[in-house]
Amino acid sequence: MSESPTHLRAMARFRIALFNMAPAKLLVFGYVSYMLIGWLLLSLPIAQQSPVAAIDTLFIATSAVSTTGLVSVDPGGSFTLFGEVVILLLIQAGGLGYMTIGSFATLAIMGKLPGMRARAAKHAFNLPENVKPKHFVISVVVFTVTVEVIGALALWWMFAAAGEENALWLGLFHSVSAFCTAGFSLFSNSFESYSGHVGINLVISLLSILGAMGFLIVVDGWRTLTGQARWLGFSSKIIVRMTGLFLAVGTLALFVAEPSLRSMEPAERLLAAFFQTMTATTTVGFNTVPIGALGLATLMVLFFLMIIGASPAGTGGGLKTTSFAALVGLVRSTLKGRDRVRYLKRVVPEDRLQ
Repeated sequence: MSESPTHLRAMARFRIALFNMAPAKLLVFGYVSYMLIGWLLLSLPIAQQSPVAAIDTLFIATSAVSTTGLVSVDPGGSFTLFGEVVILLLIQAGGLGYMTIGSFATLAIMGKLPGMRARAAKHAFNLPENVKPKHFVISVVVFTVTVEVIGALALWWMFAAAGEENALWLGLFHSVSAFCTAGFSLFSNSFESYSGHVGINLVISLLSILGAMGFLIVVDGWRTLTGQARWLGFSSKIIVRMTGLFLAVGTLALFVAEPSLRSMEPAERLLAAFFQTMTATTTVGFNTVPIGALGLATLMVLFFLMIIGASPAGTGGGLKTTSFAALVGLVRSTLKGRDRVRYLKRVVPEDRLQ
C-alpha cells in the first residue's frame, strides 16, 4: 500500500526541520524520545515482577537515561530480566549519549558523519577544535565496550566467588552502570554488603573514574602514546589534576572526620572513605555505607564534590572539573589584577572561559 502525498509531505517537512534543528534542541529531542520509549517498555507487564505505578516507571526511565541513579522503586526487586535489560540499555544510551550511538551506526553504514551529526556530537561533548567528531566517536565506542567487558568479567568472577546467583548478569549490569556513572544497582542496599571487599570496591571505582574523567582523556592519551602529540592537552592535564586532588582531599576528610566510620578497622575505614569520595566526585551514586548515617560535615563535603562533579565528554554530571578550574583561574587573575585568565601557566581562551 503506497503512502499518501499528505503523509509524504509531512515526513519531508519533519526531516527538514530535524536537519535544520540547532544542536542543543536536537539533543533535547533525542533524550526525551529515549525516556518516553523506555517508559513505555518498562510499563509492559513483561517488564514487571509486581505492578509498578506509571509515575515510577517514568521516573526510572528518566533517571536511567540521565544517569542520575535516583530510584523510586527497587530495580532488582521490581522488574523482570526484560525490565532490567531495558534499564541497562537506557543507562548505556544515557552514558554514551544517543548522538554517539547514532553517529557510530551512521559511520558503520555510510563511512562518514553528515554535517548535522558532526555538529551535534561536537556540541554534546564540548570537543576542542583539534578533535574530529568522527575519530572521537569511534574511540568512544571502542573504549567503552572494551572497559565495560573487562569490568563485567572481573565483577562476574568476584560475585561468583561471593556466592551470588546470576553472577554474570550482575557483573555486566553493574559494570555498565558504574562506567556510565548511573549508580543503578540490583542490590537493594547498593554495595553496603561489600563494604570490605577490596576487589569489588576497586573495580567499581576504576570503572566510575574512567567514565567520569571523560573520553577526551582517552583520545588525548592515545594521541600521546602513538606519537601524534608529545604531551597531554591542556584540558586533559586539568582533568587529571583536579580529579586526583578531589579524590585525595575528600578521602582524607572522610577518613579523619566521619564519626560513623571510626568503628571500622583502619584499612576498611580508608576504603569506605575513598569509595564515598569517589562516588560523589564521579556522581555515580553507589554507596558502601548508609548515607543517612553520615554526619553533616561529611555530607557537606560530598555535596561540594557532587556540585563540581565529573569532567567534559565524560559520563558524569556536575559543573565539571574544567569549569571549577576556570573559576579558580578567574579569581586568581582578578586578585592579581591580570586582564587575562591564566591556569597552569596557560592563558584560558575567552571562548572556552565563556
